[in-house]
Amino acid sequence: MGLSDEIEYIANVNTRPLLKEEAQSTHIFELFWVRFFLTQMIFLFIFEVRISYGGAMETLEITSLSTKGQVVIPRNIRNQLNLDIGDKLIVVCDGSNILLKPVLKPSMSEFKSLIEETDKITDKLATTPEMLNAFIKENR
Repeated sequence: MGLSDEIEYIANVNTRPLLKEEAQSTHIFELFWVRFFLTQMIFLFIFEVRISYGGAMETLEITSLSTKGQVVIPRNIRNQLNLDIGDKLIVVCDGSNILLKPVLKPSMSEFKSLIEETDKITDKLATTPEMLNAFIKENR
């Protein structure tokens, strides 16, 4: 049966009561087209998202929003980013996209380096503890 035959068949079916077998086949045909169009919409959405991020997305997954507004990050993405329970994420919205960015924990060596650099600056400026306390009090 060609496409034109199917269209003619559906047109004829719509003008008379359906037999049980015809109702089932028409239902299957309608489900096929619904799934087809949903799939096309998903692919267009994926394409649009990739373009908005410069086409550089490595992994793409689909998830859903719970009644409490929670989103499950798929396991392979959690593993790829080394995310663990309790890790913090920054949520950014640009009006049409949502970006979740992990808050990276600084290593102890990075923290020590930051403290050393801060000490150098305060020594260079001859900053006293009283000056720091006054600055903190003023900016709280």
